[in-house]
Amino acid sequence: MLSKILKFIKNYLNKSSQKRLIQNGNLTVGNNSDLNGLKLEIKLGRKDVQNIKIGDGCMIFGNFYIERAEAKITVGNDTFLGGSSFIAAEAIEIGNNVMFSWGCTVIDTNAHSLNHNLRRNDVQQWKASIDNGTPGSLKNWEDIESKKITIRDNAWIGFNSIILKGVTIGEGAVVAAGSVVTKDVEDFTLVGGNPAKQIKKLTN
Repeated sequence: MLSKILKFIKNYLNKSSQKRLIQNGNLTVGNNSDLNGLKLEIKLGRKDVQNIKIGDGCMIFGNFYIERAEAKITVGNDTFLGGSSFIAAEAIEIGNNVMFSWGCTVIDTNAHSLNHNLRRNDVQQWKASIDNGTPGSLKNWEDIESKKITIRDNAWIGFNSIILKGVTIGEGAVVAAGSVVTKDVEDFTLVGGNPAKQIKKLTN
């Protein structure tokens, strides 16, 4: 009984958050899309920026994280996103009829500088921003590399895969379970491994 009550509270809070973001203009949702399994976190959101746009007929589970006020996540029509995490500091664009299995991570940024001198204060800045009630507000993005990720129509991303910044997954491409994708994947191609490499071409 307690677990049902906690689940109800969680769903209520999640829907309330989505409603607020829709009212603010940060989130738009198409017709007949199911967002009941989606958790949203927008840091430093602005009412003049549409951070998330979801098309028609989608089923969305997992987590969307907007790391910067200008960052965007867009999803086309009839797309299924399993229990995965999508972290955007720049942009993540997902097409139509895309399928994401569970446990995937898509992140378009390094999140920290590669220079240890530039990241040595990251933890203290993060804690200070939480303490003052504006998580992420003190983070300096100037020396952090971020680049848009694009997942084209009809792609299928397997369980526990990781897609890193700047990658384009081609139309109809398949990423095998557990892969780490660091480079572009051609249309109608099966890739797998760490780092992901071409396994074979697929029939269009």
